[in-house]
Amino acid sequence: ALVRGGSMSSLPAPAEEAAAVGARLLRAVRVDAGSGRGLGLFARHSLDQGATIALSTPALSVLFDSHAAAVCAFCFAAPTRSKEVFTATVCAAVIPDASDPFSPSFSFGLILEDETPAAAAERKTAPAAPAAHLSASPAAGLPVVAGAAVVHQVLLEAASAEEAAKAATEAVAAAEARGERKVHAADVILAVEGRPSAGGKHGVAAMLRAAALDAWRRAAAAATTPAATALAPGAAGAEAGGDTPGGCGVDAGVNAGVAEVGVKCTVERRYLTVCRRCSKLAACAECVAAGRLQWHRHECHAFCCLPPGATGGADTSVVRMLLRYRAALVPEVGDWRKDKEQVAQLRTLQKNPTGKIPSNTLAALSAATGVSSKECAALVAAIRTNAAQIQRMGAKVGCALSVLLGWHNHSCRPNAAASIDADGLLHVVALRPIAMAEEITISYVDTEGSLDTRRATLSEHYNFDCGCERCLEENRQALKHKMRSSRR
Repeated sequence: ALVRGGSMSSLPAPAEEAAAVGARLLRAVRVDAGSGRGLGLFARHSLDQGATIALSTPALSVLFDSHAAAVCAFCFAAPTRSKEVFTATVCAAVIPDASDPFSPSFSFGLILEDETPAAAAERKTAPAAPAAHLSASPAAGLPVVAGAAVVHQVLLEAASAEEAAKAATEAVAAAEARGERKVHAADVILAVEGRPSAGGKHGVAAMLRAAALDAWRRAAAAATTPAATALAPGAAGAEAGGDTPGGCGVDAGVNAGVAEVGVKCTVERRYLTVCRRCSKLAACAECVAAGRLQWHRHECHAFCCLPPGATGGADTSVVRMLLRYRAALVPEVGDWRKDKEQVAQLRTLQKNPTGKIPSNTLAALSAATGVSSKECAALVAAIRTNAAQIQRMGAKVGCALSVLLGWHNHSCRPNAAASIDADGLLHVVALRPIAMAEEITISYVDTEGSLDTRRATLSEHYNFDCGCERCLEENRQALKHKMRSSRR
Protein backbone atom coordinates (compact mmCIF):
# COMPACT_ATOMS: atom_id res chain seq x y z
CA ALA A 1 0.00 0.00 0.00
CA LEU A 2 2.91 2.28 0.77
CA VAL A 3 4.36 1.80 -2.69
CA ARG A 4 1.03 2.00 -4.48
CA GLY A 5 0.43 5.29 -2.68
CA GLY A 6 3.62 6.62 -4.21
CA SER A 7 5.64 7.12 -1.01
CA MET A 8 9.16 5.66 -0.90
CA SER A 9 10.52 7.48 2.13
CA SER A 10 10.50 4.60 4.61
CA LEU A 11 11.76 1.90 2.23
CA PRO A 12 15.35 0.61 2.24
CA ALA A 13 17.84 2.55 0.14
CA PRO A 14 18.38 1.09 -3.37
CA ALA A 15 21.98 0.08 -2.60
CA GLU A 16 20.91 -1.65 0.60
CA GLU A 17 18.09 -3.49 -1.18
CA ALA A 18 20.43 -4.66 -3.96
CA ALA A 19 23.14 -5.73 -1.51
CA ALA A 20 20.64 -7.70 0.55
CA VAL A 21 19.84 -9.96 -2.38
CA GLY A 22 23.33 -9.91 -3.90
CA ALA A 23 22.26 -7.93 -6.97
CA ARG A 24 24.54 -5.57 -8.85
CA LEU A 25 21.58 -3.36 -9.70
CA LEU A 26 17.97 -3.29 -8.50
CA ARG A 27 15.59 -0.47 -9.36
CA ALA A 28 12.65 -2.01 -7.58
CA VAL A 29 11.52 -2.80 -4.05
CA ARG A 30 9.81 -5.95 -2.77
CA VAL A 31 6.61 -5.35 -0.83
CA ASP A 32 3.09 -6.76 -0.47
CA ALA A 33 1.45 -7.04 -3.89
CA GLY A 34 -2.10 -7.25 -2.63
CA SER A 35 -4.66 -9.91 -1.82
CA GLY A 36 -3.68 -13.36 -3.00
CA ARG A 37 -0.50 -12.18 -4.77
CA GLY A 38 2.01 -12.38 -1.96
CA LEU A 39 5.06 -10.15 -2.30
CA GLY A 40 6.03 -8.48 -5.55
CA LEU A 41 8.57 -6.08 -7.02
CA PHE A 42 7.54 -2.46 -7.62
CA ALA A 43 9.39 0.25 -9.53
CA ARG A 44 11.16 2.77 -7.31
CA HIS A 45 10.82 5.44 -10.00
CA SER A 46 9.54 5.70 -13.54
CA LEU A 47 11.39 3.57 -16.09
CA ASP A 48 11.69 3.97 -19.84
CA GLN A 49 11.15 1.15 -22.29
CA GLY A 50 14.36 -0.86 -22.55
CA ALA A 51 15.64 0.31 -19.17
CA THR A 52 17.55 -2.20 -17.06
CA ILE A 53 15.58 -2.98 -13.91
CA ALA A 54 17.83 -5.58 -12.29
CA LEU A 55 21.20 -7.28 -12.78
CA SER A 56 22.53 -10.16 -10.71
CA THR A 57 24.59 -13.33 -10.86
CA PRO A 58 22.11 -16.20 -10.35
CA ALA A 59 22.18 -18.08 -7.07
CA LEU A 60 22.59 -21.53 -8.61
CA SER A 61 23.24 -22.81 -12.10
CA VAL A 62 24.24 -25.92 -13.99
CA LEU A 63 25.12 -26.85 -17.56
CA PHE A 64 23.83 -29.98 -19.25
CA ASP A 65 26.38 -32.74 -19.81
CA SER A 66 26.23 -32.19 -23.57
CA HIS A 67 27.60 -28.65 -23.17
CA ALA A 68 29.59 -28.88 -19.92
CA ALA A 69 32.95 -28.85 -21.72
CA ALA A 70 32.06 -26.02 -24.12
CA VAL A 71 30.70 -23.31 -21.79
CA CYS A 72 32.12 -21.79 -18.61
CA ALA A 73 30.15 -23.11 -15.64
CA PHE A 74 30.49 -19.82 -13.76
CA CYS A 75 30.02 -16.90 -16.19
CA PHE A 76 28.60 -18.97 -19.10
CA ALA A 77 31.21 -17.69 -21.55
CA ALA A 78 31.51 -19.80 -24.70
CA PRO A 79 34.87 -18.89 -26.28
CA THR A 80 35.18 -19.36 -30.03
CA ARG A 81 38.98 -19.62 -29.89
CA SER A 82 40.64 -22.53 -28.13
CA LYS A 83 43.89 -21.08 -26.80
CA GLU A 84 46.72 -18.58 -27.15
CA VAL A 85 50.49 -18.79 -26.71
CA PHE A 86 52.45 -15.88 -25.29
CA THR A 87 55.58 -14.96 -23.35
CA ALA A 88 55.14 -14.34 -19.63
CA THR A 89 57.51 -13.38 -16.86
CA VAL A 90 57.49 -15.73 -13.90
CA CYS A 91 58.79 -13.83 -10.89
CA ALA A 92 60.83 -15.52 -8.17
CA ALA A 93 61.67 -14.09 -4.78
CA VAL A 94 65.33 -14.58 -3.89
CA ILE A 95 65.74 -16.16 -0.46
CA PRO A 96 69.34 -15.73 0.78
CA ASP A 97 71.05 -18.54 2.66
CA ALA A 98 73.02 -17.10 5.59
CA SER A 99 75.35 -20.11 5.64
CA ASP A 100 76.07 -19.89 1.90
CA PRO A 101 75.46 -16.45 0.35
CA PHE A 102 76.28 -17.80 -3.11
CA SER A 103 73.46 -20.38 -3.13
CA PRO A 104 70.09 -18.71 -2.56
CA SER A 105 66.85 -20.54 -3.03
CA PHE A 106 63.89 -19.16 -4.94
CA SER A 107 60.20 -18.80 -4.24
CA PHE A 108 58.01 -18.88 -7.35
CA GLY A 109 54.73 -19.29 -5.47
CA LEU A 110 53.57 -21.97 -7.90
CA ILE A 111 52.28 -25.51 -7.62
CA LEU A 112 52.83 -27.50 -10.82
CA GLU A 113 51.23 -30.64 -12.25
CA ASP A 114 52.25 -32.94 -15.08
CA GLU A 115 50.43 -32.28 -18.33
CA THR A 116 48.33 -35.20 -19.47
CA PRO A 117 49.55 -37.06 -22.58
CA ALA A 118 46.20 -36.40 -24.27
CA ALA A 119 46.55 -32.65 -23.75
CA ALA A 120 50.09 -32.70 -25.12
CA ALA A 121 49.02 -34.71 -28.17
CA GLU A 122 46.11 -32.34 -28.82
CA ARG A 123 48.58 -29.57 -29.55
CA LYS A 124 49.48 -31.34 -32.80
CA THR A 125 45.95 -31.17 -34.14
CA ALA A 126 44.79 -27.91 -32.54
CA PRO A 127 47.61 -25.36 -32.81
CA ALA A 128 47.17 -22.22 -30.79
CA ALA A 129 46.52 -18.91 -32.47
CA PRO A 130 48.60 -15.97 -31.19
CA ALA A 131 46.86 -13.43 -29.00
CA ALA A 132 45.29 -10.51 -30.81
CA HIS A 133 47.97 -8.09 -29.59
CA LEU A 134 50.86 -10.32 -30.70
CA SER A 135 52.15 -10.17 -34.27
CA ALA A 136 53.24 -13.80 -34.13
CA SER A 137 53.23 -16.66 -31.70
CA PRO A 138 56.47 -16.69 -29.65
CA ALA A 139 56.27 -20.48 -29.65
CA ALA A 140 56.03 -20.84 -33.41
CA GLY A 141 58.07 -23.83 -34.50
CA LEU A 142 58.26 -25.40 -31.05
CA PRO A 143 57.69 -29.17 -31.08
CA VAL A 144 54.90 -30.82 -29.14
CA VAL A 145 56.03 -30.69 -25.51
CA ALA A 146 55.57 -34.11 -24.00
CA GLY A 147 57.11 -33.05 -20.69
CA ALA A 148 55.37 -29.72 -20.14
CA ALA A 149 53.97 -28.69 -16.76
CA VAL A 150 50.59 -27.20 -15.89
CA VAL A 151 50.22 -24.47 -13.26
CA HIS A 152 47.90 -26.07 -10.72
CA GLN A 153 47.76 -23.07 -8.38
CA VAL A 154 49.32 -19.66 -7.83
CA LEU A 155 50.00 -19.18 -4.15
CA LEU A 156 49.63 -15.84 -2.40
CA GLU A 157 49.62 -14.81 1.23
CA ALA A 158 45.99 -14.15 2.15
CA ALA A 159 43.65 -14.72 5.05
CA SER A 160 41.25 -16.75 2.91
CA ALA A 161 40.92 -18.43 -0.45
CA GLU A 162 38.50 -15.67 -1.50
CA GLU A 163 41.09 -12.98 -0.72
CA ALA A 164 43.85 -14.97 -2.44
CA ALA A 165 41.74 -15.34 -5.58
CA LYS A 166 40.93 -11.62 -5.53
CA ALA A 167 44.60 -10.71 -5.06
CA ALA A 168 45.61 -13.03 -7.91
CA THR A 169 43.01 -11.50 -10.23
CA GLU A 170 44.09 -7.96 -9.34
CA ALA A 171 47.78 -8.82 -9.82
CA VAL A 172 47.12 -10.29 -13.27
CA ALA A 173 44.96 -7.30 -14.26
CA ALA A 174 47.56 -4.79 -13.04
CA ALA A 175 50.38 -6.58 -14.86
CA GLU A 176 48.44 -6.84 -18.11
CA ALA A 177 47.48 -3.15 -17.84
CA ARG A 178 51.24 -2.46 -17.91
CA GLY A 179 51.62 -4.61 -21.00
CA GLU A 180 53.01 -7.57 -19.05
CA ARG A 181 51.64 -11.11 -18.97
CA LYS A 182 51.53 -13.22 -15.82
CA VAL A 183 50.83 -16.91 -15.44
CA HIS A 184 47.78 -18.18 -13.63
CA ALA A 185 46.22 -21.52 -12.83
CA ALA A 186 45.74 -23.95 -15.76
CA ASP A 187 48.47 -22.29 -17.87
CA VAL A 188 50.87 -24.73 -19.54
CA ILE A 189 54.59 -23.86 -19.40
CA LEU A 190 55.93 -24.85 -22.84
CA ALA A 191 59.42 -23.41 -22.57
CA VAL A 192 61.70 -21.73 -20.03
CA GLU A 193 64.03 -19.03 -21.37
CA GLY A 194 63.62 -20.48 -24.87
CA ARG A 195 64.32 -24.10 -23.90
CA PRO A 196 61.38 -26.51 -24.47
CA SER A 197 59.97 -27.88 -21.24
CA ALA A 198 60.97 -31.42 -20.33
CA GLY A 199 60.51 -33.79 -17.41
CA GLY A 200 57.01 -32.74 -16.36
CA LYS A 201 56.45 -30.89 -13.10
CA HIS A 202 59.80 -31.88 -11.57
CA GLY A 203 61.77 -31.13 -14.73
CA VAL A 204 60.13 -27.74 -15.28
CA ALA A 205 60.62 -26.86 -11.60
CA ALA A 206 64.34 -27.56 -11.99
CA MET A 207 64.46 -25.50 -15.20
CA LEU A 208 62.80 -22.56 -13.44
CA ARG A 209 65.26 -22.71 -10.55
CA ALA A 210 68.25 -22.93 -12.88
CA ALA A 211 67.00 -19.97 -14.94
CA ALA A 212 66.32 -17.97 -11.77
CA LEU A 213 69.85 -18.69 -10.54
CA ASP A 214 71.31 -17.49 -13.85
CA ALA A 215 69.22 -14.32 -13.66
CA TRP A 216 70.32 -13.75 -10.06
CA ARG A 217 73.99 -14.19 -10.99
CA ARG A 218 73.66 -11.67 -13.82
CA ALA A 219 71.98 -9.18 -11.53
CA ALA A 220 74.62 -9.70 -8.84
CA ALA A 221 77.44 -9.24 -11.32
CA ALA A 222 75.88 -6.03 -12.62
CA ALA A 223 75.35 -4.58 -9.16
CA THR A 224 77.74 -1.87 -7.99
CA THR A 225 76.98 -1.75 -4.27
CA PRO A 226 79.54 -3.34 -1.87
CA ALA A 227 76.93 -5.81 -0.65
CA ALA A 228 76.07 -6.88 -4.17
CA THR A 229 79.71 -7.08 -5.23
CA ALA A 230 80.29 -9.64 -2.51
CA LEU A 231 77.68 -11.87 -4.15
CA ALA A 232 79.90 -12.73 -7.09
CA PRO A 233 78.94 -15.21 -9.81
CA GLY A 234 80.04 -18.80 -9.53
CA ALA A 235 77.44 -20.06 -7.10
CA ALA A 236 76.38 -23.68 -7.07
CA GLY A 237 72.92 -24.94 -8.13
CA ALA A 238 69.83 -23.47 -6.51
CA GLU A 239 68.24 -25.15 -3.54
CA ALA A 240 65.40 -27.35 -4.74
CA GLY A 241 61.89 -26.63 -3.59
CA GLY A 242 59.98 -29.48 -1.99
CA ASP A 243 57.02 -31.27 -3.41
CA THR A 244 53.62 -30.00 -2.36
CA PRO A 245 50.55 -32.24 -2.07
CA GLY A 246 48.55 -32.05 -5.28
CA GLY A 247 51.49 -30.96 -7.43
CA CYS A 248 55.14 -29.92 -7.43
CA GLY A 249 55.96 -27.02 -5.13
CA VAL A 250 58.51 -24.62 -6.63
CA ASP A 251 59.48 -23.44 -3.15
CA ALA A 252 55.95 -22.19 -2.53
CA GLY A 253 56.76 -19.84 0.36
CA VAL A 254 56.19 -16.14 -0.19
CA ASN A 255 58.71 -13.59 1.11
CA ALA A 256 58.12 -10.08 -0.14
CA GLY A 257 61.13 -8.71 1.76
CA VAL A 258 63.80 -10.00 -0.65
CA ALA A 259 64.79 -9.14 -4.20
CA GLU A 260 63.05 -10.68 -7.18
CA VAL A 261 64.28 -12.06 -10.47
CA GLY A 262 62.21 -12.74 -13.56
CA VAL A 263 62.21 -15.84 -15.76
CA LYS A 264 60.79 -15.63 -19.29
CA CYS A 265 58.48 -18.53 -20.10
CA THR A 266 56.50 -19.49 -23.17
CA VAL A 267 53.01 -20.18 -21.93
CA GLU A 268 49.90 -21.71 -23.47
CA ARG A 269 46.59 -20.51 -22.07
CA ARG A 270 43.33 -22.21 -22.92
CA TYR A 271 40.30 -19.97 -23.17
CA LEU A 272 38.31 -22.80 -21.59
CA THR A 273 39.81 -25.32 -19.16
CA VAL A 274 37.96 -28.58 -18.52
CA CYS A 275 38.29 -30.15 -15.07
CA ARG A 276 40.81 -32.97 -15.40
CA ARG A 277 39.08 -35.08 -12.77
CA CYS A 278 35.33 -35.06 -13.42
CA SER A 279 35.24 -33.70 -17.01
CA LYS A 280 31.80 -32.24 -16.16
CA LEU A 281 32.86 -28.62 -15.76
CA ALA A 282 34.82 -26.05 -17.71
CA ALA A 283 36.03 -22.61 -16.64
CA CYS A 284 37.08 -19.71 -18.84
CA ALA A 285 40.50 -18.10 -18.41
CA GLU A 286 39.10 -15.21 -16.35
CA CYS A 287 37.27 -17.53 -13.96
CA VAL A 288 40.34 -19.76 -13.63
CA ALA A 289 42.41 -16.69 -12.72
CA ALA A 290 39.80 -15.76 -10.11
CA GLY A 291 40.26 -19.13 -8.37
CA ARG A 292 36.93 -20.66 -9.37
CA LEU A 293 38.43 -23.86 -10.70
CA GLN A 294 39.98 -24.26 -7.25
CA TRP A 295 36.54 -23.74 -5.66
CA HIS A 296 35.15 -26.42 -7.96
CA ARG A 297 37.23 -29.10 -6.23
CA HIS A 298 34.66 -29.17 -3.41
CA GLU A 299 31.78 -30.19 -5.70
CA CYS A 300 34.10 -32.22 -7.93
CA HIS A 301 35.32 -34.42 -5.08
CA ALA A 302 31.74 -35.15 -4.02
CA PHE A 303 30.74 -36.00 -7.60
CA CYS A 304 33.70 -38.30 -8.22
CA CYS A 305 33.00 -40.19 -4.99
CA LEU A 306 29.46 -41.07 -6.11
CA PRO A 307 28.70 -44.66 -7.16
CA PRO A 308 28.60 -45.33 -10.93
CA GLY A 309 24.82 -45.56 -10.86
CA ALA A 310 24.57 -41.90 -9.82
CA THR A 311 26.97 -40.55 -12.45
CA GLY A 312 26.50 -42.82 -15.43
CA GLY A 313 23.16 -41.55 -16.70
CA ALA A 314 22.47 -39.67 -19.89
CA ASP A 315 22.66 -36.36 -17.99
CA THR A 316 23.96 -35.65 -14.49
CA SER A 317 23.02 -31.97 -14.29
CA VAL A 318 20.44 -32.34 -11.50
CA VAL A 319 22.90 -34.26 -9.32
CA ARG A 320 25.65 -31.72 -10.02
CA MET A 321 23.36 -28.80 -9.20
CA LEU A 322 22.44 -30.37 -5.86
CA LEU A 323 26.13 -30.95 -5.08
CA ARG A 324 26.91 -27.30 -5.84
CA TYR A 325 24.02 -26.28 -3.60
CA ARG A 326 25.39 -28.42 -0.77
CA ALA A 327 28.99 -27.21 -1.19
CA ALA A 328 27.96 -23.54 -1.15
CA LEU A 329 26.11 -24.01 2.15
CA VAL A 330 29.19 -25.38 3.95
CA PRO A 331 30.47 -22.45 6.08
CA GLU A 332 34.13 -23.32 5.47
CA VAL A 333 33.54 -23.32 1.70
CA GLY A 334 30.87 -20.73 0.94
CA ASP A 335 29.69 -19.63 -2.48
CA TRP A 336 32.09 -19.36 -5.41
CA ARG A 337 31.92 -15.58 -5.23
CA LYS A 338 30.51 -13.17 -2.68
CA ASP A 339 28.99 -10.52 -4.97
CA LYS A 340 26.19 -12.75 -6.23
CA GLU A 341 22.83 -14.06 -5.12
CA GLN A 342 23.66 -16.45 -2.32
CA VAL A 343 22.45 -20.04 -2.54
CA ALA A 344 20.79 -19.86 0.89
CA GLN A 345 18.43 -17.16 -0.43
CA LEU A 346 16.71 -19.75 -2.64
CA ARG A 347 14.89 -20.83 0.50
CA THR A 348 12.95 -17.54 0.38
CA LEU A 349 11.20 -18.51 -2.86
CA GLN A 350 7.62 -19.71 -2.83
CA LYS A 351 7.37 -23.49 -3.08
CA ASN A 352 5.07 -24.31 -5.97
CA PRO A 353 3.93 -27.93 -6.24
CA THR A 354 4.66 -29.37 -9.67
CA GLY A 355 3.19 -32.84 -9.44
CA LYS A 356 4.39 -35.68 -7.31
CA ILE A 357 8.08 -36.53 -7.57
CA PRO A 358 8.49 -40.27 -6.87
CA SER A 359 9.69 -40.82 -3.31
CA ASN A 360 12.29 -43.32 -4.48
CA THR A 361 13.72 -40.68 -6.85
CA LEU A 362 13.98 -38.15 -4.01
CA ALA A 363 15.52 -40.76 -1.73
CA ALA A 364 18.13 -41.64 -4.37
CA LEU A 365 18.98 -37.96 -4.95
CA SER A 366 19.22 -37.33 -1.21
CA ALA A 367 21.45 -40.37 -0.64
CA ALA A 368 23.74 -39.42 -3.52
CA THR A 369 24.11 -35.71 -2.75
CA GLY A 370 23.63 -35.35 1.00
CA VAL A 371 20.80 -32.84 0.44
CA SER A 372 17.61 -33.64 2.36
CA SER A 373 14.68 -35.12 0.44
CA LYS A 374 12.61 -32.04 1.29
CA GLU A 375 15.21 -29.67 -0.14
CA CYS A 376 15.71 -31.92 -3.18
CA ALA A 377 11.99 -31.69 -3.88
CA ALA A 378 12.01 -27.90 -3.45
CA LEU A 379 15.00 -27.44 -5.77
CA VAL A 380 13.64 -29.74 -8.46
CA ALA A 381 10.33 -27.86 -8.28
CA ALA A 382 12.21 -24.56 -8.55
CA ILE A 383 14.07 -25.83 -11.61
CA ARG A 384 10.75 -26.68 -13.26
CA THR A 385 9.06 -23.40 -12.39
CA ASN A 386 11.61 -20.64 -11.72
CA ALA A 387 14.68 -21.60 -13.75
CA ALA A 388 15.99 -19.29 -16.47
CA GLN A 389 17.33 -20.86 -19.63
CA ILE A 390 21.01 -20.38 -20.46
CA GLN A 391 21.23 -19.96 -24.23
CA ARG A 392 24.57 -20.18 -25.98
CA MET A 393 25.54 -21.05 -29.55
CA GLY A 394 21.88 -21.11 -30.52
CA ALA A 395 20.99 -23.86 -28.06
CA LYS A 396 19.75 -24.29 -24.51
CA VAL A 397 22.92 -25.33 -22.66
CA GLY A 398 21.78 -25.17 -19.03
CA CYS A 399 19.55 -23.47 -16.48
CA ALA A 400 19.95 -21.02 -13.64
CA LEU A 401 17.97 -20.39 -10.47
CA SER A 402 17.71 -16.74 -9.55
CA VAL A 403 16.20 -15.28 -6.41
CA LEU A 404 15.38 -12.05 -8.23
CA LEU A 405 13.65 -13.93 -11.02
CA GLY A 406 11.53 -15.79 -8.47
CA TRP A 407 10.53 -12.52 -6.79
CA HIS A 408 8.67 -11.32 -9.91
CA ASN A 409 4.97 -12.05 -10.08
CA HIS A 410 3.35 -13.27 -13.30
CA SER A 411 1.27 -11.49 -15.89
CA CYS A 412 0.21 -12.71 -19.34
CA ARG A 413 0.77 -9.08 -20.42
CA PRO A 414 4.09 -8.44 -18.67
CA ASN A 415 5.86 -5.10 -18.54
CA ALA A 416 9.32 -6.70 -18.16
CA ALA A 417 11.33 -9.65 -19.44
CA ALA A 418 14.17 -11.58 -17.82
CA SER A 419 16.99 -13.52 -19.44
CA ILE A 420 20.58 -14.62 -18.87
CA ASP A 421 22.69 -12.12 -20.82
CA ALA A 422 26.03 -12.45 -22.59
CA ASP A 423 27.89 -11.65 -19.35
CA GLY A 424 26.19 -14.47 -17.46
CA LEU A 425 23.93 -12.13 -15.48
CA LEU A 426 20.20 -12.28 -14.93
CA HIS A 427 19.06 -9.19 -16.82
CA VAL A 428 15.57 -7.77 -16.30
CA VAL A 429 14.52 -5.08 -18.78
CA ALA A 430 11.37 -2.98 -19.21
CA LEU A 431 9.20 -3.95 -22.20
CA ARG A 432 7.33 -0.64 -22.06
CA PRO A 433 7.43 2.54 -19.94
CA ILE A 434 6.76 1.69 -16.27
CA ALA A 435 5.40 4.23 -13.81
CA MET A 436 6.80 4.74 -10.33
CA ALA A 437 5.21 2.30 -7.85
CA GLU A 438 3.85 0.11 -10.67
CA GLU A 439 4.35 -3.60 -10.14
CA ILE A 440 7.01 -5.18 -12.34
CA THR A 441 5.80 -8.44 -13.83
CA ILE A 442 7.19 -11.11 -16.13
CA SER A 443 5.46 -13.99 -17.87
CA TYR A 444 5.94 -17.53 -16.60
CA VAL A 445 4.49 -18.99 -19.81
CA ASP A 446 4.58 -18.45 -23.55
CA THR A 447 2.48 -15.31 -24.09
CA GLU A 448 1.61 -16.49 -27.62
CA GLY A 449 -0.49 -19.31 -26.17
CA SER A 450 -4.28 -19.17 -26.00
CA LEU A 451 -6.16 -18.30 -22.81
CA ASP A 452 -6.96 -21.95 -22.11
CA THR A 453 -3.38 -23.07 -22.78
CA ARG A 454 -1.86 -20.40 -20.54
CA ARG A 455 -4.29 -21.03 -17.70
CA ALA A 456 -3.81 -24.80 -17.90
CA THR A 457 -0.02 -24.44 -17.75
CA LEU A 458 -0.13 -22.02 -14.82
CA SER A 459 -2.57 -24.20 -12.92
CA GLU A 460 -0.56 -27.38 -13.47
CA HIS A 461 2.93 -26.03 -12.83
CA TYR A 462 2.35 -23.01 -10.57
CA ASN A 463 -0.84 -23.98 -8.77
CA PHE A 464 -2.81 -20.78 -9.40
CA ASP A 465 -5.56 -19.55 -11.68
CA CYS A 466 -4.36 -16.49 -13.53
CA GLY A 467 -6.49 -13.39 -13.05
CA CYS A 468 -4.28 -10.87 -14.82
CA GLU A 469 -5.78 -8.05 -16.87
CA ARG A 470 -5.27 -9.86 -20.16
CA CYS A 471 -6.86 -13.09 -18.96
CA LEU A 472 -9.88 -11.22 -17.60
CA GLU A 473 -10.31 -9.33 -20.88
CA GLU A 474 -10.00 -12.49 -22.99
CA ASN A 475 -12.32 -14.37 -20.65
CA ARG A 476 -14.99 -11.62 -21.00
CA GLN A 477 -14.63 -11.72 -24.77
CA ALA A 478 -14.97 -15.51 -24.76
CA LEU A 479 -18.13 -15.29 -22.64
CA LYS A 480 -19.64 -12.64 -24.91
CA HIS A 481 -18.86 -14.76 -27.95
CA LYS A 482 -20.44 -17.80 -26.29
CA MET A 483 -23.60 -15.83 -25.41
CA ARG A 484 -23.94 -14.50 -28.95
CA SER A 485 -23.49 -17.99 -30.34
CA SER A 486 -26.17 -19.40 -28.03
CA ARG A 487 -28.76 -16.88 -29.29
CA ARG A 488 -28.41 -17.99 -32.88
